[in-house]
Amino acid sequence: MLLDIRWLAFLLGRRHLAAKRGTQRALVAAQ
Repeated sequence: MLLDIRWLAFLLGRRHLAAKRGTQRALVAAQ
């Protein structure tokens, strides 16, 4: 159970970082 929560947090964190990186890339491309 605890492992599942950690795994979900890990996946969500990676998705968040990827989205953050994507928005930054988009902002840089827009400039």
